Amino acid sequence: MLALWALILAGERDDVTAILLVAHFVEILDATDGGKKEIDHLRNDFSEINKKVMLQEDKLDDLDQYSRRNCLLVHGMPEKPGEEVRTEVLRMFETRLNVKIEARDVDRCHRIGKPKRTSAEALVEGRRPITIKFTSHQKRSLAFSAKKALKSTSILIMESLTSMRQQILKAARDKYGIRQ
Repeated sequence: MLALWALILAGERDDVTAILLVAHFVEILDATDGGKKEIDHLRNDFSEINKKVMLQEDKLDDLDQYSRRNCLLVHGMPEKPGEEVRTEVLRMFETRLNVKIEARDVDRCHRIGKPKRTSAEALVEGRRPITIKFTSHQKRSLAFSAKKALKSTSILIMESLTSMRQQILKAARDKYGIRQ
């Protein structure tokens, strides 16, 4: 194509060929311009869809966090083979926190994750976190406010946060440090 343009400019090609080449060149420019407009349109569509997806992710995170409003996580409680997690947690609330939480106040209570095993038979003593779902927000708040009594122990009681909110909390702690 460039060689033909060079020949036309040098006067070695006739006017009809030059007109045909210019017309073809204009067609190519029009097609390219249409492609650019289509690309811009697709970019705008993608941007709008991306905004909608982000909005839906935020709404989903809000709903997920709302479903956790009556939940707490307990880290650091020793794990024993055949343990009754609910009983151990209720005992911890009564003896260490001096809070009266009864079995009927706990809807669900279990360890998170799979137990670690060294062989098919032996359970390795671990400390998988425990999730507790209370039947009322009042009981959950009572247990959460008493967590200060565990400050000198290896046991930690935290709010149950979504992974997005855990990342935000971690970033804030990394940036500003942990309040004592």
